Amino acid sequence: KTNSESLAINETSKRAWEILMKEDPFFRNVYINNAPENLEQKTGFGGSYSHPKDAGQSPTIYIRTDYTPTIAFIREHGTVVLNIIAGKLGMHPTDLTDEMLETFILLHEAGHAKDYRGMTHEETRARRQSDIDTLPAKNLRDFMDKNPTASDTEITDFVTRYRNTTTESAADNFAAEFFKQHMDLFERSAPEQRNDAPATAEPTRPEHQETGR
Repeated sequence: KTNSESLAINETSKRAWEILMKEDPFFRNVYINNAPENLEQKTGFGGSYSHPKDAGQSPTIYIRTDYTPTIAFIREHGTVVLNIIAGKLGMHPTDLTDEMLETFILLHEAGHAKDYRGMTHEETRARRQSDIDTLPAKNLRDFMDKNPTASDTEITDFVTRYRNTTTESAADNFAAEFFKQHMDLFERSAPEQRNDAPATAEPTRPEHQETGR
């Protein structure tokens, strides 16, 4: 049983999650939940990962109920993100459908859960902070909030540095590897669909702490 069935998540993402749980039982204990309203209202928010504070809690991935604003934000401000993702998948950026991007976001957060596996809450925070300390902002939307008139070059430089941090590159690589092994999942995501507005038990939910996607 997966709680993804009760969420506003596309069918490809649901199937991807089912595969993850079959391939690695670890993901049966990772909970997917709707993001808090304050994050849902942020256009650039795609998802976040929350690491458990104690053994009685489970890792949690927070996702949007509607990915239309996020996909639009990425296509408008995140050309470099599309290029990075497409490069990791061995695809052309224009071949990335909205469905693929939404599923990649979920798998990216799953990559954080996998990367942080076995770490304490304090260890994950320290590792994440060490990455953020090398950057002028904690993520793209934070960078755009601080630099609303940033040039394309400045945005490209920030996003490239951000995606190449230890934690983000690990999550991206996890998602990309899953895509490469299961590209058949996206056969129905035809080119004409581009730019369209678009199993875990019930473990204890940890207090939400945004990792800053």
